[in-house]
Amino acid sequence: MPALRPFALGFVALALVGAIGWFTQAGDAADTPETGIAVVAAAPAAPHRAPPSPAPSPTASPRDAALAEIRATYPLLRDPVLSCDAMRCALTGLILPPTDQAYLDKRQEMLLGGLAAILAAHGYRTEGPVKLDEIDSNTFRLRAEIPRVTPPAAPAA
Repeated sequence: MPALRPFALGFVALALVGAIGWFTQAGDAADTPETGIAVVAAAPAAPHRAPPSPAPSPTASPRDAALAEIRATYPLLRDPVLSCDAMRCALTGLILPPTDQAYLDKRQEMLLGGLAAILAAHGYRTEGPVKLDEIDSNTFRLRAEIPRVTPPAAPAA
């Protein structure tokens, strides 16, 4: 214990000197202007939000209803298109660079089953994982393959 006593006294003395220095600097700071360079981080820009899509009408086709729900649920997917040819369909769209953690979380939700769930709810079954092609720095073209099947008929009015 006796060996710790000088260490504790030294610590107390150091803390006292630091406190005195801090109080004397705080009084001087009001009298003299600050000099030097201050770095201020800009607030992150809000992600682009597409205007809310109107709710699909009861007579909307499954394709239009699926696109309307995708636009409403995932506004980060820009210009979604659900196109079909004789053999298959594909959902394509553009994903811009992330702006914040919420954007990254929503993008992960979309890519890990969110899009597939929306498409399945409208009668489309995705085939394999969603493909992403980087077309610019952290900007991706999304493509989800969908085998050609006849989606359920639109409900009668």
